[in-house]
Amino acid sequence: MAGKACHVLHAPTQRGLTLALGADRMTSALQLKLLMLGVLTYVSYFHVKSILLGRKSRDWRRVKAEVTASGIDCESGTYYPKIIYRYTVNGRDYINDTYTFVGTGQMLKRSVVAVALQNPVGKQIDVFVDPNDPSRSVIIPGAHASSYLSIVFFVLMFGGFAFLPELLNFIWPGCQPNCT
Repeated sequence: MAGKACHVLHAPTQRGLTLALGADRMTSALQLKLLMLGVLTYVSYFHVKSILLGRKSRDWRRVKAEVTASGIDCESGTYYPKIIYRYTVNGRDYINDTYTFVGTGQMLKRSVVAVALQNPVGKQIDVFVDPNDPSRSVIIPGAHASSYLSIVFFVLMFGGFAFLPELLNFIWPGCQPNCT
């Protein structure tokens, strides 16, 4: 018997089957948590980056600019003010259209129209220019409360999805795997 491999097959017992199903459920729950953590990290990265850039922009140099085009940009049902402006720093001309770093997704259509109407072509406006990169500028500097609230919203939303199995088990104890 020294050279032969011995294989023993065991039929799964009810307890073994339950343990195996529980392990699969735990693995699925862990996968869901990791997926939600990844999505949250990805989304938060861009929000935090915009907030930090917005906060820095409050200290940037104020420069006069001229509006060269004014209108509304509509992407997938969301309205954004599209204000294109030209400014000069150290004898060099720049053109930009950044209205704010923190987004305008929460603006209503009438607010966007008002912004476009308040910035007609030819109007002189103040823009804030990055001293380290004069090609980067913004009309509305700073970070707004809505930016911080959006991060809280995403944490609650993705955290809620990540812990959905635990939440359901808390509300309906013992209902897993079939809650009917």
